Amino acid sequence: MLFRSLALPAVAVLTLALAPRPPAEHPTPVLAVVASSERPSPTEWESLLTTDPVAALRAARDRYAAEVTGVRMVMHKQERIAGVLYPPEVVDVLVRETPYAVRMVWRTGSRKVLGTAVEGALYAAGENGGRMTVWRPTALASFLRFYDLSPTDAPARSVSRYSLTEAGPGHTLGRTLAAWGRARDGGHGTIDYLGCRPIPDLAGRPCHVLRRTCTPPEGDRFLTADPGASGDAFATATIYLDPETWLQVGAELRRADGQLVGRYLFQDVQLNPTFAATDFTRDALAK
Repeated sequence: MLFRSLALPAVAVLTLALAPRPPAEHPTPVLAVVASSERPSPTEWESLLTTDPVAALRAARDRYAAEVTGVRMVMHKQERIAGVLYPPEVVDVLVRETPYAVRMVWRTGSRKVLGTAVEGALYAAGENGGRMTVWRPTALASFLRFYDLSPTDAPARSVSRYSLTEAGPGHTLGRTLAAWGRARDGGHGTIDYLGCRPIPDLAGRPCHVLRRTCTPPEGDRFLTADPGASGDAFATATIYLDPETWLQVGAELRRADGQLVGRYLFQDVQLNPTFAATDFTRDALAK
């Protein structure tokens, strides 16, 4: 089953998967939909996708902030950095929203930091002096296998288009909202609603599709607060929004010549998992 939902009013669960996982492995969490007089109804939200996509993104971000305490998911991504298109990556991701923490463990496609392959990465706000920890099990010296570094300095920027301090669906929605709002307000390109259709890369799950054409092409901001964009520029940004939960579950960035700049797919998404005390520790990285 690609998507499971309890048949109760005001309860929704998102599970997007290439293959189903047994409940014993990852118990299905319940997302209680909090009533809000300010939130558009599902019908109104779908209408906003065509009349005011930026407002639709804002509503999706606000809903996430009100309802979601964390996410467990599998991220499939492929990125072009400094002109080089790197191989696809598959990463197990766990995000806790408050206090913010993120853990990533690579299944495939791990990249190198300071010459050694990284199999895991961890960041927890307010801990470890603001540094992230990477797990490099093949480092020759055992004391170098856990390595702390700034999440915003050059080594971190060399392996990802976005900071580990802004990972997960909530930050993704916020980043998209900020960039698309700037583009709309500045008259830089157009935003088109392309309908709700099955997405092959999300195992055929129907999603609302929005595409922004960037005029001129633009780069990403590694951090939302960065003063300007950097990195490889893209001419189109296509995003996929889940109809039930309004989460952004995919994005594809392409140059004017059609070449890929970045692809991000959130699969097997589980909202509001129960966190163990050890989930955001070094021991969890090395499992």
